[in-house]
Amino acid sequence: MMLEPPTRLVVLSMEGPDSYALAGGLGARVTGLVRATAGLGIETHLVFVGDPDAPPLEVRAGGRLVLHRWGQWISRHHRGGVYDGEWDKVADYTASVPGFVASLVREALLRGDRAALLAEEWQTAEALCRTVDLLGGQESGRGYASLWNCNHPLCLDRVDWGRLQARARITTVSRYMRHRLLNAGVEARVVPNGIPSSMLAPAPPDQLAALQAALAGRLSLAKVGRWDPDKAWLPAVEAAAQLRGQGVPVRLLLRGGVEPHGHEVLERARGLGLRVRDLIDPAPGGPGLITAVSLHADADVLNLRFRLTEEHKRLLFRACDAVLANSRMEPFGLVGLETMAAGGVAIVGDTGEDYATPGSALRVTTGTAEELSARIAWLRMTPAAGLALRRAGRRTAADFVWERVIATALWPTAWALRPPAALRSS
Repeated sequence: MMLEPPTRLVVLSMEGPDSYALAGGLGARVTGLVRATAGLGIETHLVFVGDPDAPPLEVRAGGRLVLHRWGQWISRHHRGGVYDGEWDKVADYTASVPGFVASLVREALLRGDRAALLAEEWQTAEALCRTVDLLGGQESGRGYASLWNCNHPLCLDRVDWGRLQARARITTVSRYMRHRLLNAGVEARVVPNGIPSSMLAPAPPDQLAALQAALAGRLSLAKVGRWDPDKAWLPAVEAAAQLRGQGVPVRLLLRGGVEPHGHEVLERARGLGLRVRDLIDPAPGGPGLITAVSLHADADVLNLRFRLTEEHKRLLFRACDAVLANSRMEPFGLVGLETMAAGGVAIVGDTGEDYATPGSALRVTTGTAEELSARIAWLRMTPAAGLALRRAGRRTAADFVWERVIATALWPTAWALRPPAALRSS
């Protein structure tokens, strides 16, 4: 059996590196993955629903990374992001992608190369099945491998599992998600998410000192994610109010998405007496973030209404006293891992955060504001423990850089497992 990496990788995903296509953790996952495989010398093609105004075809990384922005004719009528007009986009993707992707695989095979297909989430499942059918069915012995990855329980009732399992190896991102799939009768192999190795780079010392100075005088806590109740935004806000009621000066730096739950969260903060300020469109880079925070440092809640770049996250996660990745239900928890890589203190939930080993992060199990505020208070009173968590977190995060995940988990899964069952007609 082949254990070597493929020569050509084709990734199918709704999300991708464009701002238009970055809706959450999937966009970060796919962007980091394809950049890493291209950096490893693998010709990588990403077929995604990208910016309708960007070129349909874009070549990066010296020709090793090719972006195919799909369905732009639909996206031009849906300017609200990748999931605006989702059903029309999925239908178009399913109908039009398979023939194109099959041609990419055939081209690689005809020149004697190995190829791999990796599809992400329920929106791409049928497109992958049709691609495999066009290639002649089951991939065993044909020089290519097909994988389909499940990132979220939303997939559970939106996939024809019998059809998919006959055509692809199923992977998922954590033990939690593996058990969710097992409960639905689906066997999956865990291939964890990764982070760019650049997340381990230290923030510029002068910028770090400047942001720490701007945050001085209060316990500063960051929280980043979609405005989704599963992310436990309300307990985070309530914990901050409890701490303030105990005489602890607290500042929250929040970065949500476009979801309506955000209004409820911010209104709850105001109702608890917390002063909320919006930070919109700062100057670029770390200096812009520092200036924006400095101008509104008197607020209790800073609502960061701009996209956080990797530069922002390395600086913010390191400068804050802790990052609240305290989700009630989290298939993986990429923010917690990014925090650990940046040298921050991650407070995570108790579902899919497999990377959060004892001593590398703090864990909450009940999801209540009381438990969260107690954890934060303990951290404030034991600075030596916080320093130890920062050091151990960085060491642990180094095991999850994409290059390592690809070599130790992705490729062995692609070729070393028993091939899927014989193709069944559907």
